[in-house]
Amino acid sequence: LIDSLCASSVVRLGRSIQVTNTGICPGGGIGNKRKCIDSAVVKKIYSIGVPLLIFASTFVSGALEKFNLGYDEVLGIMQSSKNNADKRDLYQLSQSIKKVIEYDQEDMIVSLKDIEEVVEILSDIIATAINRALGINGV
Repeated sequence: LIDSLCASSVVRLGRSIQVTNTGICPGGGIGNKRKCIDSAVVKKIYSIGVPLLIFASTFVSGALEKFNLGYDEVLGIMQSSKNNADKRDLYQLSQSIKKVIEYDQEDMIVSLKDIEEVVEILSDIIATAINRALGINGV
């Protein structure tokens, strides 16, 4: 079985391949529950997953972490700049960041802008690996 996955980190998007023998639950990573395909359905199963999607909230959190900014630090910046006339723009910016962090983004999913190219490259890699594992020589 081959499926796309919802990534837990921006750095995994289109850059890793997960192989398991436990099956898959299509749509499970994005809350779209469907019947799982696992050992209860098929005796032997191998699954290959590629992270191609990420929740917007995970993406924003990852971007903040990249610059060593946690939620508490954003709140601290807000408090220190709130009453300072010279830092009103900073306060407005931090208010906007807070809204983005707190906004319910569970329905918003982001993918790579060059997803078609990434899928083509990764599908070639996976197909070659499967062919080699099965002892099939060829293209």
